[in-house]
Amino acid sequence: MRTGRVPPPKVVRPAHVTGEAPAKKAPTDAFGGAPAQPIQSGGAFVTFTQSFTRDVAKALEVPPPPAPLAPPAANVLPDGHPLLRPTWQLEGREALRAQLVDQLVQAGRVRGEGETRTAFVLAGPMGTGKLNVLARLQAGGALPSEGVVRADADFIHPLIPEQQQLAALGDARANSVVHGEAAGIAIEALRRATEEGREILWNSMLSTDERVAELTKLRERGYRTVVVAVVAPIEKSIERAGANGRYVPMRGLLESHQGFASRFEQIRQAADAVVLIDFDEKPEVIAVSSNGVLEVHAPAAFARFQESRSIDPTTVPPDAVQSP
Repeated sequence: MRTGRVPPPKVVRPAHVTGEAPAKKAPTDAFGGAPAQPIQSGGAFVTFTQSFTRDVAKALEVPPPPAPLAPPAANVLPDGHPLLRPTWQLEGREALRAQLVDQLVQAGRVRGEGETRTAFVLAGPMGTGKLNVLARLQAGGALPSEGVVRADADFIHPLIPEQQQLAALGDARANSVVHGEAAGIAIEALRRATEEGREILWNSMLSTDERVAELTKLRERGYRTVVVAVVAPIEKSIERAGANGRYVPMRGLLESHQGFASRFEQIRQAADAVVLIDFDEKPEVIAVSSNGVLEVHAPAAFARFQESRSIDPTTVPPDAVQSP
Protein backbone atom coordinates (compact mmCIF):
# COMPACT_ATOMS: atom_id res chain seq x y z
CA MET A 1 0.00 0.00 0.00
CA ARG A 2 1.29 3.43 -0.88
CA THR A 3 1.61 5.66 2.17
CA GLY A 4 3.09 8.84 0.71
CA ARG A 5 3.61 10.93 -2.38
CA VAL A 6 6.29 9.80 -4.81
CA PRO A 7 8.53 12.77 -5.71
CA PRO A 8 8.04 13.87 -9.32
CA PRO A 9 10.94 13.33 -11.72
CA LYS A 10 13.36 16.18 -12.29
CA VAL A 11 12.31 18.14 -15.35
CA VAL A 12 13.69 20.96 -17.42
CA ARG A 13 11.41 23.88 -16.66
CA PRO A 14 10.18 25.74 -19.77
CA ALA A 15 10.92 29.42 -20.21
CA HIS A 16 7.26 30.38 -19.58
CA VAL A 17 7.68 29.00 -16.04
CA THR A 18 11.21 30.19 -15.24
CA GLY A 19 10.86 33.66 -16.75
CA GLU A 20 14.14 33.26 -18.59
CA ALA A 21 14.51 34.39 -22.17
CA PRO A 22 14.02 31.43 -24.55
CA ALA A 23 15.91 30.82 -27.74
CA LYS A 24 14.94 33.22 -30.49
CA LYS A 25 12.05 32.12 -32.69
CA ALA A 26 10.19 33.93 -35.39
CA PRO A 27 6.46 34.50 -34.83
CA THR A 28 4.50 31.70 -36.50
CA ASP A 29 0.92 30.66 -37.08
CA ALA A 30 0.24 28.76 -33.85
CA PHE A 31 -2.54 26.37 -34.85
CA GLY A 32 -3.11 26.74 -38.55
CA GLY A 33 -5.31 29.81 -38.16
CA ALA A 34 -4.70 33.49 -37.50
CA PRO A 35 -1.18 34.13 -36.16
CA ALA A 36 -1.04 34.49 -32.40
CA GLN A 37 0.32 37.74 -31.04
CA PRO A 38 4.04 37.31 -30.33
CA ILE A 39 5.28 38.31 -26.88
CA GLN A 40 8.69 39.90 -26.48
CA SER A 41 10.83 38.65 -23.60
CA GLY A 42 14.48 39.55 -23.18
CA GLY A 43 14.74 40.61 -26.82
CA ALA A 44 13.48 37.28 -28.16
CA PHE A 45 10.11 36.87 -29.85
CA VAL A 46 8.16 33.71 -29.11
CA THR A 47 4.63 32.62 -29.74
CA PHE A 48 3.87 32.08 -26.10
CA THR A 49 0.57 30.28 -26.42
CA GLN A 50 1.96 27.78 -28.90
CA SER A 51 4.88 26.93 -26.62
CA PHE A 52 2.71 26.73 -23.51
CA THR A 53 0.06 24.56 -25.16
CA ARG A 54 2.69 22.14 -26.40
CA ASP A 55 4.08 21.81 -22.87
CA VAL A 56 0.58 21.28 -21.44
CA ALA A 57 -0.30 18.59 -23.99
CA LYS A 58 2.96 16.77 -23.31
CA ALA A 59 2.47 16.88 -19.52
CA LEU A 60 -1.10 15.55 -19.83
CA GLU A 61 0.20 12.37 -21.43
CA VAL A 62 1.85 11.32 -18.16
CA PRO A 63 -0.23 10.10 -15.18
CA PRO A 64 -0.03 12.38 -12.12
CA PRO A 65 2.19 11.45 -9.17
CA PRO A 66 0.25 9.16 -6.81
CA ALA A 67 -1.47 11.01 -3.98
CA PRO A 68 -1.50 9.72 -0.39
CA LEU A 69 -4.29 7.25 0.20
CA ALA A 70 -7.08 8.52 2.45
CA PRO A 71 -9.66 6.38 4.28
CA PRO A 72 -13.25 6.59 2.99
CA ALA A 73 -15.18 9.45 4.59
CA ALA A 74 -18.70 9.29 6.00
CA ASN A 75 -21.17 11.37 7.99
CA VAL A 76 -19.48 10.72 11.33
CA LEU A 77 -20.55 13.59 13.59
CA PRO A 78 -24.22 14.28 14.32
CA ASP A 79 -25.84 17.27 12.62
CA GLY A 80 -25.48 20.36 14.75
CA HIS A 81 -22.11 19.38 16.20
CA PRO A 82 -19.98 22.50 16.93
CA LEU A 83 -17.22 21.30 14.59
CA LEU A 84 -19.66 21.36 11.66
CA ARG A 85 -20.31 25.09 11.90
CA PRO A 86 -18.82 26.81 8.82
CA THR A 87 -15.60 28.42 9.98
CA TRP A 88 -16.21 31.64 8.07
CA GLN A 89 -19.00 32.30 10.59
CA LEU A 90 -16.70 31.99 13.61
CA GLU A 91 -15.48 35.07 15.46
CA GLY A 92 -11.92 35.79 16.52
CA ARG A 93 -10.35 34.33 13.36
CA GLU A 94 -8.58 37.49 12.17
CA ALA A 95 -5.12 36.49 13.38
CA LEU A 96 -5.29 33.01 11.82
CA ARG A 97 -6.52 34.38 8.49
CA ALA A 98 -3.86 37.10 8.39
CA GLN A 99 -1.17 34.55 9.22
CA LEU A 100 -2.24 32.27 6.38
CA VAL A 101 -2.43 35.14 3.89
CA ASP A 102 1.10 36.24 4.83
CA GLN A 103 2.36 32.68 4.52
CA LEU A 104 0.89 32.31 1.05
CA VAL A 105 2.01 35.70 -0.23
CA GLN A 106 5.59 35.40 0.97
CA ALA A 107 6.02 32.25 -1.12
CA GLY A 108 5.55 34.20 -4.36
CA ARG A 109 8.49 35.53 -6.30
CA VAL A 110 8.66 39.23 -7.15
CA ARG A 111 9.78 39.71 -10.74
CA GLY A 112 12.57 42.16 -11.44
CA GLU A 113 12.35 45.20 -13.67
CA GLY A 114 11.83 44.18 -17.28
CA GLU A 115 10.69 40.66 -16.40
CA THR A 116 7.21 39.45 -17.30
CA ARG A 117 4.89 38.90 -14.37
CA THR A 118 2.61 35.93 -14.93
CA ALA A 119 -0.64 34.92 -13.30
CA PHE A 120 -1.47 31.28 -14.02
CA VAL A 121 -5.14 30.51 -13.43
CA LEU A 122 -6.48 26.99 -12.94
CA ALA A 123 -10.15 27.34 -13.84
CA GLY A 124 -13.25 25.29 -14.45
CA PRO A 125 -16.36 23.94 -12.73
CA MET A 126 -16.64 21.71 -9.69
CA GLY A 127 -15.63 18.07 -10.03
CA THR A 128 -13.85 18.29 -13.38
CA GLY A 129 -10.50 16.96 -12.15
CA LYS A 130 -8.59 20.23 -11.85
CA LEU A 131 -6.28 18.99 -9.11
CA ASN A 132 -5.43 15.88 -11.14
CA VAL A 133 -4.56 18.10 -14.11
CA LEU A 134 -2.60 20.48 -11.88
CA ALA A 135 -0.50 17.60 -10.53
CA ARG A 136 0.31 16.47 -14.07
CA LEU A 137 1.22 19.97 -15.25
CA GLN A 138 3.41 20.68 -12.25
CA ALA A 139 5.16 17.31 -12.50
CA GLY A 140 5.75 17.95 -16.21
CA GLY A 141 7.02 21.49 -15.64
CA ALA A 142 4.21 23.21 -17.56
CA LEU A 143 3.01 24.99 -14.40
CA PRO A 144 5.21 26.17 -11.53
CA SER A 145 5.17 24.42 -8.17
CA GLU A 146 7.45 26.93 -6.43
CA GLY A 147 7.83 30.68 -6.33
CA VAL A 148 4.13 31.42 -6.74
CA VAL A 149 1.36 32.64 -4.46
CA ARG A 150 -1.07 29.72 -4.18
CA ALA A 151 -4.39 31.57 -4.16
CA ASP A 152 -6.21 28.27 -3.99
CA ALA A 153 -8.97 27.31 -1.55
CA ASP A 154 -8.28 23.60 -2.10
CA PHE A 155 -4.63 24.15 -1.18
CA ILE A 156 -5.68 26.12 1.91
CA HIS A 157 -8.25 23.59 3.22
CA PRO A 158 -5.74 21.43 5.17
CA LEU A 159 -4.08 24.55 6.63
CA ILE A 160 -7.25 25.28 8.64
CA PRO A 161 -7.37 23.40 11.99
CA GLU A 162 -11.03 22.37 11.79
CA GLN A 163 -10.47 20.65 8.46
CA GLN A 164 -7.65 18.62 9.97
CA GLN A 165 -9.82 17.64 12.93
CA LEU A 166 -12.76 16.56 10.78
CA ALA A 167 -10.52 14.72 8.32
CA ALA A 168 -8.90 12.86 11.21
CA LEU A 169 -12.38 11.78 12.32
CA GLY A 170 -13.20 10.65 8.79
CA ASP A 171 -16.12 13.05 8.39
CA ALA A 172 -17.07 13.70 4.75
CA ARG A 173 -17.86 17.37 5.44
CA ALA A 174 -14.31 18.40 6.38
CA ASN A 175 -13.70 20.51 3.27
CA SER A 176 -17.20 22.01 3.05
CA VAL A 177 -16.98 23.29 6.63
CA VAL A 178 -13.83 25.34 5.90
CA HIS A 179 -14.32 26.13 2.22
CA GLY A 180 -15.93 29.56 2.66
CA GLU A 181 -13.11 30.72 4.92
CA ALA A 182 -10.45 29.19 2.65
CA ALA A 183 -11.94 30.93 -0.39
CA GLY A 184 -11.83 34.29 1.39
CA ILE A 185 -8.19 33.75 2.36
CA ALA A 186 -7.37 32.81 -1.24
CA ILE A 187 -8.91 36.01 -2.63
CA GLU A 188 -7.12 38.17 -0.06
CA ALA A 189 -3.82 36.45 -0.96
CA LEU A 190 -4.55 37.06 -4.66
CA ARG A 191 -5.15 40.77 -4.12
CA ARG A 192 -2.06 41.16 -1.93
CA ALA A 193 0.06 39.32 -4.47
CA THR A 194 -1.23 41.55 -7.26
CA GLU A 195 -0.41 44.70 -5.31
CA GLU A 196 3.12 43.46 -4.62
CA GLY A 197 3.74 42.19 -8.15
CA ARG A 198 4.31 38.55 -7.20
CA GLU A 199 3.98 35.48 -9.39
CA ILE A 200 0.56 33.87 -8.95
CA LEU A 201 -1.12 30.48 -9.29
CA TRP A 202 -4.82 31.06 -8.73
CA ASN A 203 -7.42 28.29 -8.58
CA SER A 204 -10.90 29.60 -9.35
CA MET A 205 -14.02 28.20 -11.00
CA LEU A 206 -14.44 31.59 -12.78
CA SER A 207 -18.16 30.92 -12.74
CA THR A 208 -19.30 34.35 -11.48
CA ASP A 209 -18.95 37.90 -12.80
CA GLU A 210 -17.04 38.84 -9.64
CA ARG A 211 -14.31 36.29 -10.29
CA VAL A 212 -14.03 37.15 -13.99
CA ALA A 213 -13.57 40.78 -12.90
CA GLU A 214 -10.60 39.67 -10.78
CA LEU A 215 -9.10 38.09 -13.89
CA THR A 216 -9.56 41.34 -15.80
CA LYS A 217 -7.85 43.29 -13.01
CA LEU A 218 -4.78 41.05 -13.24
CA ARG A 219 -4.28 41.94 -16.88
CA GLU A 220 -4.90 45.62 -16.18
CA ARG A 221 -2.14 45.49 -13.55
CA GLY A 222 0.36 44.31 -16.15
CA TYR A 223 0.19 40.57 -15.62
CA ARG A 224 0.39 38.09 -18.45
CA THR A 225 -2.74 36.04 -17.68
CA VAL A 226 -2.67 32.36 -18.63
CA VAL A 227 -5.79 30.29 -17.97
CA VAL A 228 -5.78 26.50 -17.90
CA ALA A 229 -9.46 25.54 -17.82
CA VAL A 230 -10.68 22.00 -17.14
CA VAL A 231 -14.20 20.84 -18.04
CA ALA A 232 -15.93 17.47 -17.98
CA PRO A 233 -19.39 15.93 -18.50
CA ILE A 234 -21.81 16.52 -15.61
CA GLU A 235 -22.06 12.82 -14.78
CA LYS A 236 -18.29 12.49 -14.59
CA SER A 237 -18.05 15.61 -12.41
CA ILE A 238 -20.61 14.26 -9.93
CA GLU A 239 -18.65 11.02 -9.74
CA ARG A 240 -15.36 12.81 -9.10
CA ALA A 241 -16.78 15.34 -6.65
CA GLY A 242 -18.29 12.51 -4.59
CA ALA A 243 -15.20 10.32 -4.61
CA ASN A 244 -14.09 8.87 -1.29
CA GLY A 245 -17.50 9.45 0.28
CA ARG A 246 -17.62 13.24 -0.01
CA TYR A 247 -20.99 14.99 -0.10
CA VAL A 248 -21.74 16.81 -3.37
CA PRO A 249 -23.80 20.05 -3.26
CA MET A 250 -25.78 19.44 -6.43
CA ARG A 251 -27.04 22.96 -7.09
CA GLY A 252 -23.58 24.39 -6.51
CA LEU A 253 -22.10 21.89 -8.94
CA LEU A 254 -24.66 22.72 -11.63
CA GLU A 255 -24.22 26.45 -11.06
CA SER A 256 -20.47 26.14 -11.50
CA HIS A 257 -20.85 24.32 -14.84
CA GLN A 258 -23.48 26.70 -16.17
CA GLY A 259 -21.67 29.78 -14.86
CA PHE A 260 -18.29 28.89 -16.33
CA ALA A 261 -19.66 27.89 -19.74
CA SER A 262 -21.77 31.06 -19.92
CA ARG A 263 -18.74 33.24 -19.15
CA PHE A 264 -16.19 31.44 -21.32
CA GLU A 265 -16.27 34.17 -23.97
CA GLN A 266 -15.63 36.85 -21.32
CA ILE A 267 -12.78 34.78 -19.91
CA ARG A 268 -11.19 34.43 -23.36
CA GLN A 269 -11.29 38.17 -23.86
CA ALA A 270 -9.90 38.89 -20.39
CA ALA A 271 -6.91 36.54 -20.67
CA ASP A 272 -3.81 36.54 -22.83
CA ALA A 273 -4.03 32.78 -23.29
CA VAL A 274 -6.62 30.10 -22.50
CA VAL A 275 -6.05 26.37 -22.86
CA LEU A 276 -9.32 24.43 -22.53
CA ILE A 277 -8.98 20.81 -21.43
CA ASP A 278 -11.79 18.26 -21.52
CA PHE A 279 -11.32 15.57 -18.87
CA ASP A 280 -13.77 12.78 -19.55
CA GLU A 281 -11.83 9.51 -19.42
CA LYS A 282 -8.49 11.19 -20.04
CA PRO A 283 -7.52 14.88 -20.25
CA GLU A 284 -7.00 16.39 -23.69
CA VAL A 285 -6.72 19.92 -25.07
CA ILE A 286 -9.90 20.71 -27.02
CA ALA A 287 -9.51 24.45 -27.69
CA VAL A 288 -6.97 27.24 -27.35
CA SER A 289 -7.45 31.00 -27.29
CA SER A 290 -4.57 33.42 -27.83
CA ASN A 291 -5.29 37.13 -27.45
CA GLY A 292 -8.95 36.49 -28.18
CA VAL A 293 -8.42 34.26 -31.24
CA LEU A 294 -10.05 30.86 -30.68
CA GLU A 295 -8.86 27.61 -32.27
CA VAL A 296 -11.08 24.56 -31.64
CA HIS A 297 -9.17 21.26 -31.77
CA ALA A 298 -12.01 18.86 -30.86
CA PRO A 299 -15.35 20.19 -32.19
CA ALA A 300 -17.56 17.50 -30.64
CA ALA A 301 -16.10 17.90 -27.14
CA PHE A 302 -16.22 21.68 -27.43
CA ALA A 303 -19.88 21.58 -28.50
CA ARG A 304 -20.71 19.37 -25.53
CA PHE A 305 -18.99 21.87 -23.24
CA GLN A 306 -21.02 24.74 -24.72
CA GLU A 307 -24.26 22.86 -24.00
CA SER A 308 -23.60 23.50 -20.30
CA ARG A 309 -24.73 27.08 -20.86
CA SER A 310 -28.33 25.83 -20.96
CA ILE A 311 -28.20 24.04 -17.59
CA ASP A 312 -30.89 25.20 -15.15
CA PRO A 313 -29.52 24.77 -11.60
CA THR A 314 -32.92 25.59 -10.09
CA THR A 315 -34.17 22.15 -11.15
CA VAL A 316 -32.66 20.81 -7.90
CA PRO A 317 -33.42 22.11 -4.38
CA PRO A 318 -30.85 24.53 -2.89
CA ASP A 319 -29.86 22.00 -0.20
CA ALA A 320 -29.82 18.90 -2.41
CA VAL A 321 -26.74 16.73 -2.01
CA GLN A 322 -25.39 13.59 -3.60
CA SER A 323 -24.84 11.33 -0.58
CA PRO A 324 -21.90 8.95 -0.25
